[in-house]
Amino acid sequence: MTKILSIQNAKTIKSIDHGYLTGIIYLKPDKNLCPNATKECLKHCLVNSGRGKFKKVKDARLNRTKLFKNNLDQFMSQLVNEIKSFIKKAKKKNLTPVIRLNGTSDIDYSKIINHKTKKNIFEYFNEIQFYDYTKNHKDLKRLNKISNYHLTYSFNERTTKSILIKVLKTNNVARINELHKYHVLNNNKYNQIDGDNHDLRFLDRSNSIINLKLKK
Repeated sequence: MTKILSIQNAKTIKSIDHGYLTGIIYLKPDKNLCPNATKECLKHCLVNSGRGKFKKVKDARLNRTKLFKNNLDQFMSQLVNEIKSFIKKAKKKNLTPVIRLNGTSDIDYSKIINHKTKKNIFEYFNEIQFYDYTKNHKDLKRLNKISNYHLTYSFNERTTKSILIKVLKTNNVARINELHKYHVLNNNKYNQIDGDNHDLRFLDRSNSIINLKLKK
């Protein structure tokens, strides 16, 4: 059985130095799992970077994706059990457990309700900090109301100046240095943060631009 939650990968291992253990879900992205994906996004998708090039990793991501699409109840049930084990593992290491549900997807997990508990994953694990990147700027106002879910907006070629300014009033914005030279992002009224130092975006100062290098 393929595990859903990945731990201590290249993206999140730096979190340990800050006292956190990060669990992250990697799926095989498509237009349904990433409804706001752009041409630029598809071209430079993280799914093909680093260890994502290896067959074993690709197969695991495909298996998770098939389970999510074909048996969502089983997927979520397994995820809940894995998160419980993950929390125990983090505590044994004296680390704080945090979770990214969308490593290579952009799914709105707040809409997935457990038919037994009548809760979504954020409500079920309300003591856990969740965080993600998203291109879904239209739902930020609603999603920001989830107290234990932190979202960073991913700048892309569809991001207009008006969208950017509106988003920055409530959420930080991440950009890829090699791709995005947009002048508003360089405005000195915004904090500039090196996003490659660690992946813990919920620790970032508000009103910030998160600068990231293109992953290959």
